[in-house]
Amino acid sequence: MLQCTLSVQAVAHTTPAEAFSRVVALDPCAAFTGFGPLPAITAVEGAAVWQSVDQQRTLRLADGSSLVETLVAIDPPHGYAYRADQYSSAFRHLVKGAWAQWRFVSSAQDPGGCTMYWSYRYIPRHWLAAPLVWVITHTLWRGYMRRSIARCAALISE
Repeated sequence: MLQCTLSVQAVAHTTPAEAFSRVVALDPCAAFTGFGPLPAITAVEGAAVWQSVDQQRTLRLADGSSLVETLVAIDPPHGYAYRADQYSSAFRHLVKGAWAQWRFVSSAQDPGGCTMYWSYRYIPRHWLAAPLVWVITHTLWRGYMRRSIARCAALISE
C-alpha cells in the first residue's frame, strides 16, 4: 500500500506524564495555527479531551473546510493514536485518510523533560495521487507539523 509518512519531535520542559495529560487536553485552536496555505484550526466540535477509544471530533478550519479525527488508541502516559478522514477540502480527492500518533518519552537532552514525537501517515487514494501527496506532505505539511509541535511544547511548558 502506498503511503506518505512524516515524523517530527520537540522537547517540552515537563515530565512525559504531564506532557501527555496536557497535550490530550490542549485546545487545538491554540496549537495548530496554520502554515503558509495550510489553514489554522478555528473550532472543534466533539471531544474536547482525548480520553477513550472511538471518541471523535470535527475540526473546522480557517478556509471553511473540515475533517474528522477519531481516537483509535490511548496509552497514558506514553501516547495516543488517531485517524483523520472525512476531509471536506480538495485534499479528499487525493487521500483516503491519515493515521497519526503522539508519543511521550523522557528526554535525554533535558533531564526532567520530555521528548514528544508526532508522526503522520497519509494514505493516497490512488497510486497516481501518491507523488502529489508526497510533495504536499514533505513540503507544506512537514512545516505545519514542525511549527505545531513546537507550539504544543511551548504551551504545555508554561
